[in-house]
Amino acid sequence: MAAPHTSKALDGRGDEDSQSFASERADSPDKVKDLENQRQPGVQSDSDTDDVGRQIEMEAGNSIKYRTSIEDHPAGYTPAKGDPIVTAVPVAGTTFVSGVNAFLNISYTFIGQITLPSFIAEMKEPKDFWKSVTAVTIAEIIVFSLVGSIVYAYTGNQYITSPAFGSISNEVYKKVSFSFMVPTLIFLGVLYASVSARFLFFRLFEGTRHKGNHTVVGWAAWAGILAVLWIGAFIIAEVIPFFSDLLSIMSALFDSFFGFIFWGVAYLRMRREDYGPNFYKNRGIRGWIGFIVNVGLIFVGLFFLGPGTYVSLTF
Repeated sequence: MAAPHTSKALDGRGDEDSQSFASERADSPDKVKDLENQRQPGVQSDSDTDDVGRQIEMEAGNSIKYRTSIEDHPAGYTPAKGDPIVTAVPVAGTTFVSGVNAFLNISYTFIGQITLPSFIAEMKEPKDFWKSVTAVTIAEIIVFSLVGSIVYAYTGNQYITSPAFGSISNEVYKKVSFSFMVPTLIFLGVLYASVSARFLFFRLFEGTRHKGNHTVVGWAAWAGILAVLWIGAFIIAEVIPFFSDLLSIMSALFDSFFGFIFWGVAYLRMRREDYGPNFYKNRGIRGWIGFIVNVGLIFVGLFFLGPGTYVSLTF
């Protein structure tokens, strides 16, 4: 369980403070020093937890890739269905609802930006975070694309399952592969619960001694918030029993904001603060490109939130 007492930069004041994590706002020596001094010694950071989770997740993906590539047939194979059929475009009869639902499932894997402000605030040099984001994004695209494409090549449209472990026909190997996924789910669950609990905790105890000191009330509240979040997550998982449906609705409701809308709005507000209301004109072609790209991000997020939510509820 992560500690509730972290740097002031994580105080949950998302609308105003989140904008200051960008490189232009993170190069102040005093700010970096404050972040470094306020971190709790001996407490594992969220970024450390995410690193471990990512490593195990990649191992799980490699396990699936290996097993599906050496088996004669995937699970559920019958002569009537035939050999796996692989297509580069959606098959005939694919509806808007099923297509968007598949897109939401895929996009959920790549969108973890809800945790980025917390990671940035815990870095010694927050302005260097773009290097980590670039490296992680490249690694994710390569690994996830390879695993997904190889598994799909050996399972096709008829036998692909969600999660992909279900495509392994050998029950022993299937259980072994699932065992790699359990630590990943725990690590990521702790990570997201910690970020959410932190936001609620700092909002609840803003301006009180419980926020920055080890008090009984503070720790009791922290434990209570985490318990409520985990119980809520369990209830949601039970109400939505199908894994793909759960991913779709989470992608539509949360990835829409944290993956797109938040970053587009943050960029526009930061540039407006730095260069004035007409920043896109004052900065020339660079300003126009940044303006158009980030407005586009906002509209993509609105598509996730609107049609995406409709699709996830009707699929």
